[in-house]
Amino acid sequence: MKKLIECPVCDGQAVLTFEKAKRIFRKEEYELYESFYKCNKCGEEFTTTDIDEVSISQVYNQYREKYGIPSPEQLTMLKDEYGLTSASFSKLLGFGINQYAAYEKGELPNQSNGTLLNLCLDPGEVLKLIERKKEVKLPEKIKKNLISLIEEESKDCFNFEQHYFNRKIIPNRFNGFTIPSFEKFANMVVYFIENAPFKTRLNKLLFYADFAAYKYSGSSISGMEYAAIPKGPVPDQYEIIFGILAQKEIIASELVSYKDEENERFVPVKKFDTSIFKKEELTILDTVFKHFRFKKTKDIIYNISHEEEAWKENINNKSIISYLDYAPVLKEI
Repeated sequence: MKKLIECPVCDGQAVLTFEKAKRIFRKEEYELYESFYKCNKCGEEFTTTDIDEVSISQVYNQYREKYGIPSPEQLTMLKDEYGLTSASFSKLLGFGINQYAAYEKGELPNQSNGTLLNLCLDPGEVLKLIERKKEVKLPEKIKKNLISLIEEESKDCFNFEQHYFNRKIIPNRFNGFTIPSFEKFANMVVYFIENAPFKTRLNKLLFYADFAAYKYSGSSISGMEYAAIPKGPVPDQYEIIFGILAQKEIIASELVSYKDEENERFVPVKKFDTSIFKKEELTILDTVFKHFRFKKTKDIIYNISHEEEAWKENINNKSIISYLDYAPVLKEI
């Protein structure tokens, strides 16, 4: 969605506007920010297909969040990870032959089917299904693959990357209804290091990129959670995550002296990979980069990020910030 477009009624400019609204879906009420364009000349209000799709997706996403239903992207991920086809998954779950594929394309399950799909996040539950449903003939290699996945998950070791970027967590308001992606977050860090080699500034650019993406598209880029701390919004557990990036040789750090103080400065080790991002996501990254390029870090912290409702309403408890509630009212971008 663009901030400004030409009014279809007159020769004025229509401004993208956000307004709190309530929608009834399957006899339940959901709150969201709906957007529309309002002409600054004739006052005409109108929406576009993109705007309508974002509004509907916010309702669907809240429904999935409430009932623990995996997203369409997760359903495809599970199918591929387990080595199943959409049709064989449908048979295992007792659905119509094309139903799983329909859910992958965005059709919203009812609560009972949603519960079954949630169970499939656990390869152990899928293995139990296969053993119970003898009539569904599947290659032996699928069972072996599931057993291997179960053994891998049960290993007594803590994987920091999988913990902080858990791809099986149900997308929710705190990750921008996006499956957490270590790869995307890592590349966002690499992208912004040129203009923000120090943590404090870098953290703000990451926040604005993800929250601006949600504001204009209904989903974040990286699926990262952000918390409010005294120096503004930051990626949750950013110290640990930056440590993982250094350990994987995606970035490196060096100590530099400035005004009798030593600070840690990041430098990129790997190159930025454009291929993993959508065109719209690259546009957001570029917009954020250019917007903050010549602004002082102190201004970004105290005069900009501290003016955001996302920070002001969450700093007292240092809470995780909801994209659903705060991205649409982002002031700076």
